[in-house]
Amino acid sequence: SCPNTFSDGCYPSCLSIAIVLLMHLVTKAPLLPRNELTALPESLPDLQSLEKINASDNKLTRLPQRIFLMVGLQVLRVSCNRLISLPSAVGDGCALQLLDLHGNQLSSLPPQLLLKAKSLEVLNVSSNQLASLLPASAREGACTLTELYAASNSLRESALPVISGCHKLKVLHLAYNNISSIPSGFFGHLSSLEYVNFSGNSLSSLPPLLGCPNLCYLLLHSNHLTDLPDMPSLRSLHTLDLACNKIETMPKLDSFPRLNFLDLSGNNSLLVKSKAAESLKRVSRCMMEGAMSVHGDAKLLVGRQIDAGGTASHAKWSYGSAQLKGIDSSVEYTA
Repeated sequence: SCPNTFSDGCYPSCLSIAIVLLMHLVTKAPLLPRNELTALPESLPDLQSLEKINASDNKLTRLPQRIFLMVGLQVLRVSCNRLISLPSAVGDGCALQLLDLHGNQLSSLPPQLLLKAKSLEVLNVSSNQLASLLPASAREGACTLTELYAASNSLRESALPVISGCHKLKVLHLAYNNISSIPSGFFGHLSSLEYVNFSGNSLSSLPPLLGCPNLCYLLLHSNHLTDLPDMPSLRSLHTLDLACNKIETMPKLDSFPRLNFLDLSGNNSLLVKSKAAESLKRVSRCMMEGAMSVHGDAKLLVGRQIDAGGTASHAKWSYGSAQLKGIDSSVEYTA
């Protein structure tokens, strides 16, 4: 008998091993999403030539104990399951390049994941229950990550010094956590950053983003920021989201010659004086919904946006990419 059934039979549990073997013979990449599987076969790692596994959107509560010992596995997608823990053993020959764990119930990661998985470039752990991310040994510069998605967890600022050791990071998505401050030297060794998202945290200030010449996206929606530090090195920045903060004075936009999108919505104490209003004219899209003083008077801009000519229009708008939670690497970041 089969413990897990669909309305028309017992397909998921009884045939799972056969499906894996068949897909292995044909493609070396078993595709098992959306099949209500509660577990993968413990014998799965015996198929050492497997390169990709996709078992997302199932009901998995555990993974095979030897899955991180597979020397050929490059892509593992097990997002949107019911995992509460992962196997702790990670082999020296672990060849993972992409690991997608988002949408589970994980409270920790394997301690040696980054030390042993020396080819790992993309890690997505968004929408879990993580209070910390990586072991302190990751600070030694061995981290190979280029994209880290860890939105919608319970991370605090104590997780940040370890992340700063991932010198190759291009994408850092830490939105919707419990981060209240960022260490002053945090960005100093992250010169490759192109996308940074700290939206939905509790930041009251931001350290200088020195040494990030390639940064294109800076998303700080829904924090407690009152202003921005001078950031003369961000010559590539074209998206700046400061919506729903406590910004009181206009950022110095001259530092961002390529700025294309600016969101200042929901900053109800923001005063935009005449000189600052002039700098808005070169920004293609500038979202300004909320109570703001423009040109020094008390005029409120409610539900309006400032177009490239510096005039207000009634065009509808919506918040941009700051709302994304990093659950699909194809949508959070585009260069």
